[in-house]
Amino acid sequence: MLSSPNRCVRGAATASLLVLLLAGCNSGATEVSTDAGDAASSGGPSAGATADPESSAEPTEEPGSPPAPTATPAPGTTTAALYYLVETRNGIRLQREFRQVPRSDAPTRAALDAMFREPALDRDYSSLWPRATRVRGIARSGGTVTVDLSRAALDGEGGAEATAMSVQQVVHTVTAADRTISGVRILVEGREVTDLWGHESLAGRTLRRGSHIDVLAFVAIDSPSETAEVTRTFVLSGSATVFEANVQWRVTRGCPADVTCVGAKPTYASGFVTASAGAPARGTWSVQVTVPEEVLETSGYIEITAFEESAEDGAEIHADTKVVRVVG
Repeated sequence: MLSSPNRCVRGAATASLLVLLLAGCNSGATEVSTDAGDAASSGGPSAGATADPESSAEPTEEPGSPPAPTATPAPGTTTAALYYLVETRNGIRLQREFRQVPRSDAPTRAALDAMFREPALDRDYSSLWPRATRVRGIARSGGTVTVDLSRAALDGEGGAEATAMSVQQVVHTVTAADRTISGVRILVEGREVTDLWGHESLAGRTLRRGSHIDVLAFVAIDSPSETAEVTRTFVLSGSATVFEANVQWRVTRGCPADVTCVGAKPTYASGFVTASAGAPARGTWSVQVTVPEEVLETSGYIEITAFEESAEDGAEIHADTKVVRVVG
């Protein structure tokens, strides 16, 4: 179990979505897929990359471009997509956060260093990798990189599902930082890992991104990020794998992370937006939102929720939330 509470998913299953997802999945297959809008360089796998038993026959590239940063990057930094775990009604999945990392000639290392060191901004996301984990070195051969981690990486704890998803967390962060990378090998202190956290053998394996249907949360808010400051009119954007590409959204009163919200949570704005593709594909979406002036009369904190509405019973499912502050 993950330590962070699950605020992200509610309601019953969407029967129609499940039919579409099943139609789009191949049991046991892995897929080299790129989450929509990863902040990374463009380009495909290196011509020197070779196939292996865990690679997909037809890698897929998801549409979209990185969201505009909600704040001006500090000098000497760049934007990277860092992945974290989240508990959902479909099990443990990955969500990403766009974070500022030091600008470097080694973007994969910079992104991994930040992922291991920095806790997620979103209070619902978490990582099971020990914070003391360090990247000892990264070597590349064709489209595959070998990441050598410090001994602390072996001290993580999690069940079989959480361990497997933590491995995908590394793979997604690496391949988001450099899209020419298609495979990742993980070593610890220069040696093969035969029993990661008691559940996963990485020995002799070139790891690939799993299908977005199996790995990513179905609805994600990319911008604004948790704790960001926005004006009364701002752009809300993200990605989703939802039935008929229909993403619902809502803005209510919110509270900072160190405060427990009490009393009514009025809805300031709500609506829906059509993503660029519907399930089983993953599409991107974006909508301009304006909140009333009354938001500024209190602390200015709002909670943004993006979700899918169940075609079966209208329940709110697959939700992602962000708490931000309106400053003017």
